Amino acid sequence: MASGERQRVEMILGNMTDSRFKSNVCRPAYKRNERLNNFEETDFPPKEVYEPLGWDREPGVSTEKHYRKFYEDELETVEEIMSTPSEFDQYMLKKGQSRGAASGGMLGGLFGGAKVDESGAASDEKEVGKFKALITISQKGDEERKARLKSGKLGRIIQLVNEIHTKRFGKASDIGPGFFGETGDVEEAMATSLLSS
Repeated sequence: MASGERQRVEMILGNMTDSRFKSNVCRPAYKRNERLNNFEETDFPPKEVYEPLGWDREPGVSTEKHYRKFYEDELETVEEIMSTPSEFDQYMLKKGQSRGAASGGMLGGLFGGAKVDESGAASDEKEVGKFKALITISQKGDEERKARLKSGKLGRIIQLVNEIHTKRFGKASDIGPGFFGETGDVEEAMATSLLSS
């Protein structure tokens, strides 16, 4: 983004008073049109900054449609999103063949020749993308222990939420085992996590 365009976008963001437009994702606002007997979207976010995604089958009820703030740079390089530099391992994705690739035909040598790799062999390999991932190497036992500990803590949270809900409303909440994605025997995991705390 050119500096002039960036300044214009920053000015637009600075002039916005609606708190919905201060975050990276915002939901649409709807108003009923009595004449047409339907709901219409109002207060659109600035199109220079937000990209619309999805659509609402039932405006004001479903939450499929949203606006996402658009960034031209990779998110891990935007300081407003990531406070520390990216920890991603990055690998270039390549397509083609580096050894034994087609030589470019009879006229290939006349018009610049075939691309060659370090060894001098013909190559039609090209970079087509980038793979980014966080790679963690650990022993199986450590991961199982961490998963049990996490399940125990999540189980304890569910238990506390249900106790509070029961005191307040006279019945347990709808949050039950598995709500947070915890797996395995939660009771056993809870006992283990309470012992190790």
